[in-house]
Amino acid sequence: MTRPGGMDPMRPRLTPLGIAGIYALVGSAWILTSDYLLGLALRDPDLLVRLSIAKGLFYIAATTLLLYLLVRRNNAELKRSTLLLRSTIDSLADAVMVVDTRARIVAVNPAFERLVGLAQAEAVGRTLTDVYARVRLRYPDGRPMAPEEGATARALRGEALKGFEQVMRRPDGLDAVVSVSAAPVFRPGSNEIVLAVAVVRDITEVRRLEHLRDEFLSTAAHELKTPVTTIKGYAQLLLQSAAGQ
Repeated sequence: MTRPGGMDPMRPRLTPLGIAGIYALVGSAWILTSDYLLGLALRDPDLLVRLSIAKGLFYIAATTLLLYLLVRRNNAELKRSTLLLRSTIDSLADAVMVVDTRARIVAVNPAFERLVGLAQAEAVGRTLTDVYARVRLRYPDGRPMAPEEGATARALRGEALKGFEQVMRRPDGLDAVVSVSAAPVFRPGSNEIVLAVAVVRDITEVRRLEHLRDEFLSTAAHELKTPVTTIKGYAQLLLQSAAGQ
């Protein structure tokens, strides 16, 4: 079974150290073998020097070409991986924002552009403070939210939040209730935070439907209260009456 792009996950891949070891082994064998064979075949010192120089130039050209092909292959794989990751983030229906340790945006997806009203070229490089001020970030009860209290800013301090609700102003001027899940990204093998990722979901419609449900239940309970009270009164009267009545 192969991965997309033709890469076999079961095939062993050479590490940089392995490549360097093979290069050193092949290079040493080439130099020692070729020098020995030339020494046996040629007795003219001048010709031997010229051929040794030509051999060295050929070796440099061959190894340069080999290094170029390896670097090109690695760059192509890295580019494919980057494009795949970018496509994955762009396809998400929820808004995604990535910020660095200076609280500056380094990447967003199209859903973020639609939610906030900032194109990627405009958003990248802005600080969280700029974005929070633009969307007038608030708590669900209407209190203003300081930049350091936002979910993404808290993730930069090492917190992981899920379903943190905030209210923001959309590009159309209406308020939106959003649920934010944010988490820090650590440098591999250490506890050093290098990025923070926030996934923002617009739950305005969900909260509106919940409000309508609560209103319906409240109205239904109020409308049923009077007839149920009357029925209860007659039932109690019947229980208190004689059996034959």
